[in-house]
Amino acid sequence: MKILNVGYIALAPFIGGSERSLQIILLEATKSKKINPILFCPAESPMYEWAKINNISTEKVALNETDSFLKVLKLRLQLVFLFRKYNIDIAHSNQVWSYPSLSLVPKLSNTKLVCHLRDPINEDIDWWFKVKADALVCVSKYIQDSLKSNYSAYNEIANIKTLINPISEHALANAKNVEESKIAARKKFSLCQSKITFGFIGQISPVKGVLEMLEMLSYCQTVDWQVIIAGHDTTKQQDYLLRCKAFATELGISKNVHFLGFLEETEDFYHSIDCVIMLSKEEPLGRVPLEAGAFSKPTIANSVGGLKEIIIHNETGILCKIDSLKNIAETIERTSLDEYDAMGINARRFVEKNASPSRYLSNLHSIYGKIIK
Repeated sequence: MKILNVGYIALAPFIGGSERSLQIILLEATKSKKINPILFCPAESPMYEWAKINNISTEKVALNETDSFLKVLKLRLQLVFLFRKYNIDIAHSNQVWSYPSLSLVPKLSNTKLVCHLRDPINEDIDWWFKVKADALVCVSKYIQDSLKSNYSAYNEIANIKTLINPISEHALANAKNVEESKIAARKKFSLCQSKITFGFIGQISPVKGVLEMLEMLSYCQTVDWQVIIAGHDTTKQQDYLLRCKAFATELGISKNVHFLGFLEETEDFYHSIDCVIMLSKEEPLGRVPLEAGAFSKPTIANSVGGLKEIIIHNETGILCKIDSLKNIAETIERTSLDEYDAMGINARRFVEKNASPSRYLSNLHSIYGKIIK
């Protein structure tokens, strides 16, 4: 098969899990001899500068579907023009939010359409797919099952596949010398070296269950623990973040809770912890347990959504129910540091087997090949 020109479409208002997954795809594609990637994203997106730094072809496209009819039409015609300019074989929308921008593409250019489904799916999914995709890529079986239940044209799409997110070779390669790295990272964050250290990383928002995590940890009376919380509240008022800080003080655990803010580089976060805590109330997949696994760290997670597919209970982590916070605390009190280390080793093996970028790109290329043929 010839080298495929693939246009990746991303709103990417900030760098989150979806964007990190796309970055890995783009970097792996540039190394391959099978895919020539071109990124289309808004000029203000941090992905635009990232692509330039990493020598990935990129074009500024507004992708604002809330503009006037004429502006939206201009945007869609611009995409058609750019696709012809780059001779795009496949347009791959990184999330459903940017997919409607491709609505004129099949009519005006010989381009196949792919959409990545990374977010919860409900009954409005038909609206997003007024133009049918040639292939749909789901981040978990949970998302694919939700799609099957809600999308009226599900059986009309020949290529619907589940691919869990890839983890960068860089993370896998640099997760060595665990004890030395842990000491250095804890020193960097001014953490106690002897305490069992838990970590949360991601958006500071109600759906991520940060308040519940703090309450649960307050019940851990027989364990000498500390927790680091990395990420940001994306709202202007920062209400949830402020509530979390106030709640830690109210619970009397603030001395054990360290808010790090947003981390551009996450390696030291994973090096410094013994275990991730992820009490999300909803999670399409959950990229964090995979990233933690690359660093040989297990995850304690609420048993919801795609988390059940990437955490093997009592082997690579612990699955629990968020409606019983005291029970989670009791489980933590019974779990030794040696047990966390053993689960972390198993988590690393799981990631190596299931989330390598080269394997991921090979599977993605196979999907592209089917719809091109």
